Amino acid sequence: MEEKKMNKKILMTLSLSTLSIIPSCFSLISCTKENKQDEKKSLNQIIEGNENANEREWKNFLNRDYVKEILRLSFDADVDAKNKYIAEQKKLNNNIEYSKKLKEALIYGNSLKASSSYNSDDFSSKPKLLFQNGKKIFNELKSKNWLWFLYNLPKIIFGYFPPMNKFESSDEQSALTAQGNSLILGHFYKPKSNEIIQYTTQVTKNDKNGERTYDVYLLTKEGFILQLTIDWAKDDEDNKIKPSVKLFGYIYTYPNIVKDRNNLNIFNIQKYVIANTESFDDINNRTLQILFQDQYGGSPLRYTIIDVSLK
Repeated sequence: MEEKKMNKKILMTLSLSTLSIIPSCFSLISCTKENKQDEKKSLNQIIEGNENANEREWKNFLNRDYVKEILRLSFDADVDAKNKYIAEQKKLNNNIEYSKKLKEALIYGNSLKASSSYNSDDFSSKPKLLFQNGKKIFNELKSKNWLWFLYNLPKIIFGYFPPMNKFESSDEQSALTAQGNSLILGHFYKPKSNEIIQYTTQVTKNDKNGERTYDVYLLTKEGFILQLTIDWAKDDEDNKIKPSVKLFGYIYTYPNIVKDRNNLNIFNIQKYVIANTESFDDINNRTLQILFQDQYGGSPLRYTIIDVSLK
């Protein structure tokens, strides 16, 4: 009898112990579910926060005066076409695959590569298809995705690409000048921001039939000059006046601006345009250009688009 009572007591104790474990298990499962829900909620909040931050950045960007000016000149009063284009560019900005495609295209299609390829004796043996496709995507960036470019300027990598100067006395002197200039800033340059501190628009054509051309010059916070051309011309197919935009694949700065950014305080983008856009055949303008260059340390330094950062 005593043994049976003892067994019952042990059994009851085990049963009670087992029951006491069950709620703990349910509690653990419930807690795990709640943690997962909290993690999912936090992740959604982060994603939503990033989307809101990105939208705010785009809103601020589109409210900048120079952006509004370029869009106005590009679309005139066609608000629907303008809004559609902006939506496409914002969508493109969220597509990492486009950046990857552009990065790969620039390996073969950048201006430095094109220059070396055309000057090479064995160009026929090079992968022409990759080169041609790279140039196509690069040209689309300049003619179609220029708004994406202006927004993502801090992701663009430029390479030093000195122009051939017909006023230099020899190829050797040109090479020495180019080598010296490259040491001022370096062979590569990546902007720190997309901020523009000055801009100006030059009307180079304005016909009575509606055909017109605008050149827009932008001066960045770091002292580089960008240029876009907006051309309203008659379409050959339907004979209507239609716009086209071309972003120049080069950016320019001057030695004295690179050496001392305080020179930006006196730099005037309109004076730059006046000194650099007239014909070299005009002796007065050539003199004006020389004086302008002397003030800022010599001939402008030219850089071209060669890569895009995926970060």
